[in-house]
Amino acid sequence: MCASAIIHSSWEPRHDNDAANHTVGDGSYTWGPAATDPYWAAWAARVPLVQGQFTGTTTEMFSWAACRWGVDEDLLRAVAVIESTWHQSNWGDRCGGGDQTIGSFSVMQIKNKSCDGSLLWGGMPDVVQSTALAVEFYAARLRACYNGDFYDGGSWLYGGQTVRQIAAAHGWPYVFWGCVGSWFSGGWYDSGAVNYIQNVQTALAQRTWLGY
Repeated sequence: MCASAIIHSSWEPRHDNDAANHTVGDGSYTWGPAATDPYWAAWAARVPLVQGQFTGTTTEMFSWAACRWGVDEDLLRAVAVIESTWHQSNWGDRCGGGDQTIGSFSVMQIKNKSCDGSLLWGGMPDVVQSTALAVEFYAARLRACYNGDFYDGGSWLYGGQTVRQIAAAHGWPYVFWGCVGSWFSGGWYDSGAVNYIQNVQTALAQRTWLGY
């Protein structure tokens, strides 16, 4: 449905993404514990719905995933500006050594493994091979955070409050941006998250991707 509902665009500033943009997920993925831990049952239930069944231009990827998960498409574009400048081949969080599965990958920088080699979000090699899968995974995680899927009564991720309690005090945009920041820092409005939020907001306001 979303594939036909979006406004299609032939604009493609990142032709190095072409192969990944035209590769759909194959339905068989090795997600890590951060994506499958049954403790976070609501989130774990969403992950199998992430299938990356879309092909198109890079900008269309964001439109499609935004439609699928009910988030703002330009926000996804702005996050990808900060994470990868829209290059699907981007490999970040390198830890040295020769293990090419350690680090963060794709336009959204999904962290496959930590520096100690332990699986985190997982998804390799599929999130590199399919842009749609990578963007959809990020959109799904953002929606899960916004919906409060990571609340367990403890201090992580929302400081011991439900998202409704946070929204009652600060508004729903505060919840949303807290979730954006948590992708970077793993925390709720800590210094790293706040700096990251500001960078994404700047890219969003300036629509930086239009200069690619």
